[in-house]
This record gives sequence, structure tokens and C-alpha cells, in this order.
Amino acid sequence: MILVVITAGLFAHLLVLLTARRINPMFMFAAAFLVLAPLSTSLELPHAHLIKYPRIYCSVLMVAIGLFYPRAVGPGSASVSFLGFAIFYWAAGLWSDEMLYALGYKGFFLAAAFAGVLMARTVRDTNDFAVGVRCLGLAGVVFIVMMVTNFLINPAAISHVGRLAAFGINPNTIGQTAALMLIIGFSIALYDRSLPWRWIGFGSLVVLFPLIVYTGSRASAGMAAVGALVLLKPFVRRPGVLFSVFGMLALVGWVLFSTLDQQIDTQRFSQLDTQTRESWWLDALDHFRSSPVIGTGWLYLTTPGGAPTTQSVLSAWLQILVETGVLGVGILLISTMVIAVRFIIAGRAAKRDRSLLYASGVGSALLYAIVAHAFFESSMLIGSASNPLLFGFAVGLVDRLAKANLPAEEVPPTRGPSWSPASAALPSDPLGYPASAAPRDSQR
Repeated sequence: MILVVITAGLFAHLLVLLTARRINPMFMFAAAFLVLAPLSTSLELPHAHLIKYPRIYCSVLMVAIGLFYPRAVGPGSASVSFLGFAIFYWAAGLWSDEMLYALGYKGFFLAAAFAGVLMARTVRDTNDFAVGVRCLGLAGVVFIVMMVTNFLINPAAISHVGRLAAFGINPNTIGQTAALMLIIGFSIALYDRSLPWRWIGFGSLVVLFPLIVYTGSRASAGMAAVGALVLLKPFVRRPGVLFSVFGMLALVGWVLFSTLDQQIDTQRFSQLDTQTRESWWLDALDHFRSSPVIGTGWLYLTTPGGAPTTQSVLSAWLQILVETGVLGVGILLISTMVIAVRFIIAGRAAKRDRSLLYASGVGSALLYAIVAHAFFESSMLIGSASNPLLFGFAVGLVDRLAKANLPAEEVPPTRGPSWSPASAALPSDPLGYPASAAPRDSQR
């Protein structure tokens, strides 16, 4: 495993060097992070604990690249407010009983959140964005190949409770990763102008949908549904697209459930109550009462080896209340209001300029989906999950889109007839990047 990790790392760096002029390296490292994140929590892979190091390396390297990326756009108010909350959430570890461990574990979240925001900051133009999303889509293909291969050759991948746990990864982790990959793949299927890439996107959708069902994760299914509906909203007036998508999913669902292995527990999806989380939430409220103003700093449990680790309360919003108290919730509300205002401005910009629809769709889908998922899982605050990285990226996109609607900051965007990678040739790029910074091959 050590040799595999080292070899893969060297190959990844060589690939980045060879493709840096055509593909934003931030997206390449983000793609690697998306694949490594679930694998780093495996209980079956030999020396799986080593995978966390390249995962951490990817997020830290993304922060370093993003901070010094040439001609990158400055952060907007949404990004600043989100990162301000993230820093406070991390600093809350200072008054934890296990300060060093708290700062370490929360630091993984902080690095991932920073990396996501900075990734949006480095997007040069709409063409750069489209190519970057394709890179993330390829990460989804790699994830699919790994999960499906393990499922086919290893019957034990279905746990004793009837849920897919490939490589010994928690089914909820597989489900939420698959849901995020589904949103990315679906966006490629709907918005990419290349027919082969659109088929790759639709293919990912067809495989990831049953994969989520096999995990039995209701929160992940909800996250995927919310993201897909947000992406479909601009196509409400195009019944052909809606009919094709829902018809395809209905066919896949019928085939899936008619041939489903009896080991798979599908009854969970008909149980829409919160009984499985009630005891966790009540316990979290008990912890909150012990320190309601500033919180406990970090909620943790002790592993069999004696080291503390993060204790999830199965709700990111409740986790924030417990660990940062009323003070942290107040900071979160301020950040939420700032992001909401910028989100509205970004939406208006996308309505005026159709070349913004792709970025607007991806950003909106990720924001809505991850926020909804955070009501039932704490993954948005866990650095070993993909949620903080992609949520930070979505917040960064909100700022980029909103800046295109602020003439005092940027030259107003030129209207484009429809989304196309060639829209990067506009005199002033709609993502807010100066025209002089657009790639040479995109200027005609």
C-alpha cells in the first residue's frame, strides 16, 4: 500500500505538470481529494490509515496554490464571511478538553473549506470552469469503478445490516460521496456542450443512483434529489429534457428493485422518521446545556486505542451549537445572511447572462444539497469528507457570479446567446476575471 500511494502521488504530480496549461491544477487536486476522502476512512484496505496523508496533502497544497495563484480574483464578502466562521469553528478547539486533538481534527475541515473557496478564486473563465468540472466528473468515474468492482468481486461488501460498505467504508460515507458525484455528473450531462462528455455525465448518473440506494443512506438520497432538482430548474420549460431524465431514472429504478439482491435493505427509504437520530440529538442537547454560551469546543469520543476522535451528532447545525454555543450560531447566522444576499445577486447575474448558467447551476445545486444534508449528517464539518471542500467551492462561485453583477468592481458582462466553452472569449469574462487573463486559445 505504501508503494502504491507513493507511485500514485508521483504520477499525479507528473500529470499536473504536463496538463497545467490546459487544466486548472486546483481542480486536479480537488479530484484526487474526492477519490481519497472516502478511501481514507476504510477499515479493510491494508494500511488504509496512510491514505489520509495524501488527502491532507491535497487540501493543504490547494490552499498554498490558491493563495499564490497568478492573477487570481480577490475573495468576496460571501467567501470572507464563510471563512470567518470556519476559522472561529476551528479556534473553538482552544477551549476543548483535548485542545491539540481538537485543533488537528478541526484543522482538516478548515483546510478543505479554504481549498474549496480558493479553487473558485482561481477559475480563469467559463472555459476553465467547464474543463475543471469535467476533471471532477472523472473523479466520479474512478469512484464508480472502485465501488462497483469491489461490490462485484466481494459479496461481503454488503454488510450484515443490508447496506453497501465497500472496502469497509461506512455506507453513509459512500452514499454522500456518490450523491456529490451525481450532482457533478448530472451538471455535465445537462450543461456541457460536448456530446461524449454529456454521455459520460448521464452514465455516471445511471450508476450512482443505484449505488446510493444500495448504501441505504436516506440523507444521501435526499442530498442527491435536492441537487438534481436545482440543476433541472432551468429546464422546466423543456419537457423533453425532463422526460428523458425521469424516464431514464424510472427505468433504472424498476430494473434495480425488480432484481435487487435480497441482502439489500430497501425498507429504510420508507422509514422517513428521525428515530435513528433522536437519541443522538438528545445527547447533543445535553452537551449543549453544559456550556451554552461558547460550547464545549470539540465533541469527541475515545477510540479503543485511547486516542480521541470527533463524535458526530448526525447534524452539522446541531454540532455547531454544541461545539461553539450560542456565540458560534450567531456568527453562523451572520455568515448565512451575507451568503444569501450574494446568492440573490449571483442569481440575477445568471438570469441576465446565459453564459453564467453552468457555474450558477453547479454552485446552487451544491449549496442547496449540502445545506439540506447538513440537517441529518455532520459531514460538512468533517475534513475526511468531500462536503466542506465542495461547499467552500460553491460559496466561492457565488462571489464570482455576484461580482459580475457589480459594475463598481467589474466591467458589466456581455450577453451570450447560450452556454459554451467559447464564451470565455467575451471582452470581460462573466466570472469576473479580466479579459487580459483569458487563455490565448480562447480569444478570437
